[in-house]
Amino acid sequence: MFRYWISFFLYALAFSVLGNDTLHINGATHTEVFEPYLLFRTSDQPDTNWRTIHFEHTMLKPSSTFEGQAFFKSMSDKSLVFEWPDNKIEQINACITNSKGDTCARLLFNDMDGYNAQLLIKNQVLLLHHPDIHETYKLYYKISGHNPTYVICWARSMDDFLNRFIKEYSWYGIFTGMILIVFLLNMLFFIILKEKTFLWYGLYTISLGIFHWSYTGLGFQWIWSELTLWNRYAYMYATFFMLSFQFIYFRYYIKNLIPLNSWYIKSIILIRLLILMISIFKTNMIEWYFLLDFLTFTYLLFLQFKIRLYATLHGKMFMTSISLLLSCYLIFILAFYHIIDSSIWTYNAIAMGGSMELLIGLLALALRFKFLSDEKNNLQVSEIISLTEITVLKDQLISEIGEKERIQKEINKELEIKIAERTRELAQKNEDLEKLNIRLNEISSSLDKQNWSLNQELSTDRIKLMWGKKISYEEFIKTFPADKNVLRFIAELKWQDGYSCKKCGSTDWSEGTQYYARKCNTCKYEESVTANTLFHGVKFSLTKALYISLTTVINRESISVKQLAAEIDLREATVWAFRKKTLDKIEHASDNKGEILKSLMQ
Repeated sequence: MFRYWISFFLYALAFSVLGNDTLHINGATHTEVFEPYLLFRTSDQPDTNWRTIHFEHTMLKPSSTFEGQAFFKSMSDKSLVFEWPDNKIEQINACITNSKGDTCARLLFNDMDGYNAQLLIKNQVLLLHHPDIHETYKLYYKISGHNPTYVICWARSMDDFLNRFIKEYSWYGIFTGMILIVFLLNMLFFIILKEKTFLWYGLYTISLGIFHWSYTGLGFQWIWSELTLWNRYAYMYATFFMLSFQFIYFRYYIKNLIPLNSWYIKSIILIRLLILMISIFKTNMIEWYFLLDFLTFTYLLFLQFKIRLYATLHGKMFMTSISLLLSCYLIFILAFYHIIDSSIWTYNAIAMGGSMELLIGLLALALRFKFLSDEKNNLQVSEIISLTEITVLKDQLISEIGEKERIQKEINKELEIKIAERTRELAQKNEDLEKLNIRLNEISSSLDKQNWSLNQELSTDRIKLMWGKKISYEEFIKTFPADKNVLRFIAELKWQDGYSCKKCGSTDWSEGTQYYARKCNTCKYEESVTANTLFHGVKFSLTKALYISLTTVINRESISVKQLAAEIDLREATVWAFRKKTLDKIEHASDNKGEILKSLMQ
């Protein structure tokens, strides 16, 4: 099928170059019109004088009027066709008069009335039927339009006109058929494959067709003959959609291939939309509209180089298709701005470039789809290989686990036998240990009682030995090296007559959470060792506090507050206050040592 498309395309090109148009009103030779010349004036010039010009490439600026008049002699009685090839002309008032001033032919056209051209072609024509030989005729026409408009006028014999008509419309038919087939093919691929890339390429294809139909006039002739305002700006909207769809299609084309910031695409579409709006309301911008389109396509090609799309075959083909379209666009622009001669080639350059771009682009899209499919297949093959390797490893692992379980069972049986024997031995030894523990507990309890009694007697004895003697703090801390020892001493004196709960009077108690504290088993009140004693709320070391109290009781006449403070490293005020507290506590106590000590703890 692709071979047939190439054949049709080459046929259209060959058919289009047969017999170039050489018959113009502005001095062309080899024609049945003899010695023509043109006088003209335009509405945007400062004067209205008639001037002479060869105007084949002259373009009328937007929103202005052109008036021209040409004088010619006919060398034959064959009918002549006068054609204005630019379909963007919105109003034409043309007539042909003979040397007597009689009107021989007349044309009035206003696009607001819709399409009504003669001979059912896209351009407006004026027919001069069977002119008189050697008669001098005057052609007068006045044209205007909102878009830049060529003021060129062609004069041909009917045979030459029909020959050109057949060639041109054959090419337009092939191009239109190509547009529709590529569009439907992409829509079919989109429906079947659910791939949005085909959707956007199809929309780009149809927008390219709309541009060609609007710019050449085919759309106004066959599709939207009554939509005058749309026809005036259809080619501008079409180029906007064509560029927008091309950029979106490009974004989807590289989506699974190369990362690209989406703002590259969004920003250019927003800029083009702004340019479109300005061009519609500011007609001076229309002159530069195609140049801006060309720059936009150039930016697309720049992005393709930026991301190195040429690294793959389908990427090279995609860039080739865009480069061909861009080259043909450049030819069209050069002719549009009169840098090169205008011809059927330049006038239809975008359509020709678009045809080549569609064929190569569609092939590139197919290769891209194949590339992604191959990549997917390669990944699937890699996954299958990986799964196969994993399955083999899994089987090996299962085999090893089975062997280990067998060995583990044998070991477990041996261990169970040994554990049973060991359990019996341990049970016997535990029984012996229980008996031994009972014996040790009895001995330990007896020793604790003896130790407690000995410690009590030792502490009491040391106090007795200290009584009436001057002892140093260093000697004192040998008996009470820490606050824990002081707490035990206080507890022994405090509850030497037995425990009685301060809240409920119960004598049933258990150990509290603090050192040597006792907790009532009835009301759960816990009483600390220092509660209700001289040492309750003391902010310094209990060992120092006990030393101050005993020194005050035993040696209060032989040591001053200052000496005592220096010895135990406390402030004099602290020592004096605690010493006074001690004296107040024993004020009414007897001289009995036990009574004195007991009064300090209660």
